[in-house]
Amino acid sequence: RLYDGEYYLTAEYRSDLYLEETVQNIMDSYNAAFKSIFGCRNVSDVTILSEQQEKMLDSFNETEEPYDDSKTVVDMFEEAVAKYPGQTAVVYEDVRYTYSEVEKITRNLAGDLIRKGLAAGDVAAALIPRCEYMAICSMGIARSGCACQPLDHTYPKDRLNFMLEDSGAKLLITTQKMRELASGYTGQILYLDEIPDLPEYMEKLPSPKPEDLFTLIYTSGSTGAPKGCMIEYGNITAFCAWYHRQYQFDSSARLAAYASYGFDASMMDIFASLAAGAQLNIIAEEMRLDLFALRDYFEENQITHSFMTTQVGRQFAMEIKSKTLKHLSTGGEKLVPLNPPEGIRFYNVYGPTECTVYTTIFEMDRYYDDIPIGKPLDNLKLYIVDDKGRRLPAGASGELLVSGRQVTRGYLNRLEKTREAYAKNPYTDKEGYERMYHTGDVARYLNDGNISFVGRRDSQVKIRGFRIELTEVEEVIRRYPGIKDATVAAFDEEGGGKYIAAYVVSDEQIDTEKLNAFIMETKPPYMAPAVTMQIDRIPLNQNQKVNRRALPKPQKAVEEMIPPKNEMQQHICDCIAEAIGHREFGITTDIQLAGLTSISAIKLNVLLAKKFDVAIKTNDIRENPTVVQLERFLLGAEKSEIHEARKVYPLTNAQAGIFVDCTANMGTTVYNIPYLFRLSPKIDLIRLKEAVEQTVEAHPYLKAQLFMDEDGEIRQRRNDHLEYATEIIDGMDREKLVRPFPLFHEPLFRFEIYRTHEGSYLFLDVHHLIADGTSLSVILSDIGRAYQGEKLTAEAYTAYDAALDNEKAVQGEAYKKAEEFYASVLKDCSSDTSLYPDKNEETPGVGNLRRKSGVISREAVQAICEKYGITENVFFTGIFGAALARYHFAPKSVFTTIYHGRNDSRLSDTIGM
Repeated sequence: RLYDGEYYLTAEYRSDLYLEETVQNIMDSYNAAFKSIFGCRNVSDVTILSEQQEKMLDSFNETEEPYDDSKTVVDMFEEAVAKYPGQTAVVYEDVRYTYSEVEKITRNLAGDLIRKGLAAGDVAAALIPRCEYMAICSMGIARSGCACQPLDHTYPKDRLNFMLEDSGAKLLITTQKMRELASGYTGQILYLDEIPDLPEYMEKLPSPKPEDLFTLIYTSGSTGAPKGCMIEYGNITAFCAWYHRQYQFDSSARLAAYASYGFDASMMDIFASLAAGAQLNIIAEEMRLDLFALRDYFEENQITHSFMTTQVGRQFAMEIKSKTLKHLSTGGEKLVPLNPPEGIRFYNVYGPTECTVYTTIFEMDRYYDDIPIGKPLDNLKLYIVDDKGRRLPAGASGELLVSGRQVTRGYLNRLEKTREAYAKNPYTDKEGYERMYHTGDVARYLNDGNISFVGRRDSQVKIRGFRIELTEVEEVIRRYPGIKDATVAAFDEEGGGKYIAAYVVSDEQIDTEKLNAFIMETKPPYMAPAVTMQIDRIPLNQNQKVNRRALPKPQKAVEEMIPPKNEMQQHICDCIAEAIGHREFGITTDIQLAGLTSISAIKLNVLLAKKFDVAIKTNDIRENPTVVQLERFLLGAEKSEIHEARKVYPLTNAQAGIFVDCTANMGTTVYNIPYLFRLSPKIDLIRLKEAVEQTVEAHPYLKAQLFMDEDGEIRQRRNDHLEYATEIIDGMDREKLVRPFPLFHEPLFRFEIYRTHEGSYLFLDVHHLIADGTSLSVILSDIGRAYQGEKLTAEAYTAYDAALDNEKAVQGEAYKKAEEFYASVLKDCSSDTSLYPDKNEETPGVGNLRRKSGVISREAVQAICEKYGITENVFFTGIFGAALARYHFAPKSVFTTIYHGRNDSRLSDTIGM
């Protein structure tokens, strides 16, 4: 894109195939290249949304849903009292209160606060144990028009005193026993046992306004002092209106209040329930981590709705079957993949306290490798932006911003922090969306409007230069047999960098080496934990999130980094360092564990081949994964053989297979590899024509032609001196572009330039006999380089050379072993390879079988794959084999599928099949 006179690169990719590490590596490479060529800024510096992208993003924010915003949760509670006076409102263990009883006690409590001089904007704190008064105190304070400050008694004493002082609380509700925890507080005190005997308050209670302060929830304060987030009555009312609609929540619902009192989810439980006339069951402390006791309690009390923090909610969903629960939500941390529980609607929710409990919600309908956090709630608009505040298209990662009715007022006594996190919304002028909150979280839109959570902007974990999503590692560990619970954390290396430590819970001793091998079956080696510790349970903090500070410090064994001992080892180390991007390895280090990936292994393959002038296959590196082993291998490896040019060459095995299939289906275009490119009007067609011709000259194998020799063998003839010219053709018939190639005595490629009234096009078409996908990449790259004026060098190792080496290899020991292996596999198999004619077609086919079926459920396939620990590729391959066997009325079938790749370093820039 041309923007402000500079060039920028943009990339587009399928979001469901998104691989952050791969995309980031590509972008990093392109950024460096573009900077050196054009002197421009990084690709991420500029975002230009197309009109279509802008419309798509706007459609994701069409969340307006009407509700009565003049009411508050206090008004809604009083309406519920009028409708359901005798219905149970609050339950704690054996204690039950009806709505009329809760109305009376909260009225008297509110009146007592008013008599003590508290009014709108004042703060009343509650430092109480888990009991029915969590709901009663919260609603009583709300009915007084004041703001409630819920305090969790499990917090450290210093923290509690700081929060009381910071809030300026004018009254503290507590117990005689807990009063000592707030020893620094000098204001008014109301003890819990005094509340039942408070005098009746007969006067009219004040009606809070939507803009009045509703509650103060203090953030965790993991960095610096805790901040008091100011939530208004209008914020919680908007949330409850959405909650009631989303969960079909009414007076028939029974909600289990699981969250800690100081956690923002607690006010969701209390006020969403009491504002709807539903029954609120407060879970006792000793039951919160006993999943089986929870299940029994849910069934005894007919619980229909519950929210649990991620670690506990995931365990409950996986291990417990509940007969009464209809809706289970979980949030607070990134959710590790799982299959949703049967019979329960299961939700992954996300939301910072600053946006009132939830911001997004995603209902799990199947297994997801990366579970989205979902779409925005009613009357919220979300924006994903770059570091300049520009909106990003779907698929691109950036900071998540939130605006709407639930965005809170800011931080108490923290003006600078408020200015950093809250801002005026520049993206819309609609009423209700003026205030915007910067979450600090990195996310991206998916094409369906759901949002994928990437991670915290300020806490990206990188291991050996690779971005690591810890929940991805955790998900694999949880699949290992015998592991009941797990978490993963990152720690600093003494010499810089980070490493992963895994913490697992199991009833049996876990073999760490086997666990790491299990992880590396599906993940790259650098994602295997450097340390695995088996502990009794995963520690949780007051809000039931993983308490990472309480995890035992891992003891990492320090690997001895032995430096190179000679010049050859030094050269090998240099090649490895260039391939993997660091030098954190010694001559005995397994370079696969040091960060060598399948992509960087190809690069290393080429580097070593060029440095030592030997032929190396990718498998050679896999079998010799240390510097010492590579040195031994390279010393014994054969030097690349230089073949004298010939006129005639054999076909390779792969070419022979294609040729046979082509002759069986004459006139087919199945093996054509066509590319059609629409050209920019700025392209000089004559210059492009010359660039194409130079590319053909640099790759003489393109001119190869097939013929039959006197013995009836198919050969390929070398035609280096064949004169080639690219045609520039006026007019284009797209239907006739891709046409069959004559197999004998004719070129097997067509490169043409077309001029039409719509614009100009470059058409490339090559037969698979002389090219593959990588070949086309090489051709395109070289055309581009030649167009820019770069002089191309001819291939050093051509497909002609590869054909001769293939011919020699067929006579070698490796092929004999392979032949013996397949002979043993196929020895008991029928040699009849033809299919029965398809009787469903008008003309029965010979050798072709077609069968149309109904829709196959992707979710069902994924469930089977998950159950048996196989990939979808294995599943469909197996199903095909089983179907084929039944078609032949046989117990088993044998069929061939071709996997073909370039495993020889000399072929990296070669055109050929």
